[in-house]
Amino acid sequence: MTALVTPVSNETLDILTDRQREFLYEKEHSYDEHKIDWKHLERMSLKDHTFPQKHEFSWKTNEKEAILEISENKEFNPSFIVKTDAAEVMINNFKANCTYYWRVNNSESRCFSTEDITPRWIEVDGLTNVRDAGNWRTHYGSRIKQGMLFRGSEMDRHHTITAKGVQIMRNELKIKTDLDLRGEALNLSGSPLGGDVDLIVIPVSAYVDFMSEIGKRECKKLFDLFSEEARYPIYYHCWGGADRTGTVAFFMGAVLGMSETDLILDYELTSLAIWGDRNHKSELFKRFIKQINQYAGNTLQERAISFLYSCGITKEKMQKIRNILL
Repeated sequence: MTALVTPVSNETLDILTDRQREFLYEKEHSYDEHKIDWKHLERMSLKDHTFPQKHEFSWKTNEKEAILEISENKEFNPSFIVKTDAAEVMINNFKANCTYYWRVNNSESRCFSTEDITPRWIEVDGLTNVRDAGNWRTHYGSRIKQGMLFRGSEMDRHHTITAKGVQIMRNELKIKTDLDLRGEALNLSGSPLGGDVDLIVIPVSAYVDFMSEIGKRECKKLFDLFSEEARYPIYYHCWGGADRTGTVAFFMGAVLGMSETDLILDYELTSLAIWGDRNHKSELFKRFIKQINQYAGNTLQERAISFLYSCGITKEKMQKIRNILL
């Protein structure tokens, strides 16, 4: 006999920690320009605040082993499974704004939901700054899909993904494509996630260098790839998931219709990782925005899209991306 204890029926679970929530509602993020060391990425002695809130799942049972199942549907197909001889376990990495069902040893099920908020941080053992591109609202009247596009740190140099981390990426996030933005990755023979995960290496630079003539050619390759539905779910990354990744995320967000406020917030969220502050008032970011503003358009988002047109990315390709991700 097994009786479920926590979470209680119809409870709404937080997915953000107190520090993450505090960051979202700060009017201005204090920052240190000297901590923006994006070309060398000396690891800062900072606490990593990029892991989502954990929640206790507990039960009472007279059985020796417990099999916990969590699913987005009542049929528990598919389901996330944890086997344990304990009577409780801590779980995170839930989607935002989602209803889940859970049970232990085929007991009666309970449902719970998660808060409707962005971003959705992901804890992947060995990595930092991993988050889902989904759940942001767009001016198209829709939201970006969760579970399709993920960004974060590299997996094999400054950070080394563990076997547990690989399992999360493969089994929970179901990554099909490892999109590596690092030049040094050209020497890799395959993805750290396994031979059946496609490794695509498209080396890019960050900020204004991304917008150079060489950068434009690489940019077109990236967005051509993003328009291929069979590639998803995609995990794209540089070293820290901060600057090269942040630059690509900025233009992707513009294509998908994120507001200027959210585009900037998404960039600044990297400040919660271990690589130092990122802020829209930094000279680094202001030069980037100034370069975007050289292109035609009434808004920052329109000017960013004009830049993508100048790279040879067509309206049809951009619409394919929206069809996949919205």
